[in-house]
Amino acid sequence: PMTHQEIQLMPLFKKFISETQSDKRLKRNGKRIKPETIRNYCFVYANLESFITLKGFKFRLKPWWIHYFYHAFIPKKWFQSFL
Repeated sequence: PMTHQEIQLMPLFKKFISETQSDKRLKRNGKRIKPETIRNYCFVYANLESFITLKGFKFRLKPWWIHYFYHAFIPKKWFQSFL
């Protein structure tokens, strides 16, 4: 279960795509985003959703302070072993 401190990314990604399709999101120069680009976004979304379902992966963000707390109390040497 997701805690109140986590943010699910798939609904945000879906909103991003929806806003792009409805022209709420534009390029910096004010032009529309090409339909090919929107199709690519949809393709990534569908593949990501399949991966999440297949693997039971949790695609979410946690607030920065959780990461700060974690890094502050776990030895740096331990992290470097995973790089």
